[in-house]
Amino acid sequence: MKKNLISNAFNKVPKENKQFVSKNLDISQQVFAILEEKGWSQIDLARRLGKHKSDVSRMLSGLQNLTLKTITKLEAILETDIILTPIKAEQKFGTIKYVTLTVDVNKNDTSISKTPHDNSGMWKESIASPKKSA
Repeated sequence: MKKNLISNAFNKVPKENKQFVSKNLDISQQVFAILEEKGWSQIDLARRLGKHKSDVSRMLSGLQNLTLKTITKLEAILETDIILTPIKAEQKFGTIKYVTLTVDVNKNDTSISKTPHDNSGMWKESIASPKKSA
């Protein structure tokens, strides 16, 4: 019954609200990935933005309405794009290629290997747990 109540409440949330939260979380994840790549913490970002850590934390929570001006300021501080329109992405990267990885897990093998999967150019990666000695 409780599950139905939560499900019913979620289903009443307008689609645009769900998309708003989803897009904000996408932007937050992108910023976190850039921070990790740069070796920066939220405190480092807050310093560079001239804001308190709590402001940056709230900004990256996925619930705050980030304005285009705020996103642009973040991009300037981080010296990289956070969001790209499809047209700009195509101009920057040319043709977008999708890569498919197949992960095979064998519990008797600890090796991790990347080998050609087939003639399509796809790779096969095996990840496994240790072999047990007899």
